[in-house]
Amino acid sequence: MPHYSELASTHRRLCDWREGGALWRLDGFHSGTVCPRGWLVTSKRDEIRLFQTASERAMKTVAQLGVLPDQPARLKKVCGRVELFLWKFIRMRWYDIHRFFDSVEPKEAMELSREKYQPGMVFYFFSERQDSKEWENCMTVGLSLLFAAMRQAAKRGFNPKTAGIFTLQRMMEQAVEPVEDLEELLEIGAPP
Repeated sequence: MPHYSELASTHRRLCDWREGGALWRLDGFHSGTVCPRGWLVTSKRDEIRLFQTASERAMKTVAQLGVLPDQPARLKKVCGRVELFLWKFIRMRWYDIHRFFDSVEPKEAMELSREKYQPGMVFYFFSERQDSKEWENCMTVGLSLLFAAMRQAAKRGFNPKTAGIFTLQRMMEQAVEPVEDLEELLEIGAPP
């Protein structure tokens, strides 16, 4: 499996810029599809590989944070929920996202919130912008969103372990609506 930095450098070589609605290649190659944030990827396979690599990086980081390190199937499910909650949070709070995440500007978050969700896309969005410490903080925020949703579900009479993803997303919305900064978010999303 290629290392993340190799994929990132490959991705940079595949990047293009838009000019007047047309796509212009820097390296003379042609054709491709535009993935989130205007990057040009030569094939859907390259885009999927980048998203998968970011998801694997997220699972590794979440496991290092002590969440289900020896249960890969459950860890994958938790990471899927973390990514979905990060996506939902970005869509809710894109305008003040810089309060919660390093290296992310509101304009970038707004552009991402307009994209159609794809597994790995949100992790890739953060992964391409953040160093290892910022990435770890991002995963901590994602876990806090999940824990806040579970706590809110229990408060409302739902069993958080059996509640569906839609219910947990609604609980997350209710829990984080009054939150003003990162410290408050980490407080309401402290592990049970």
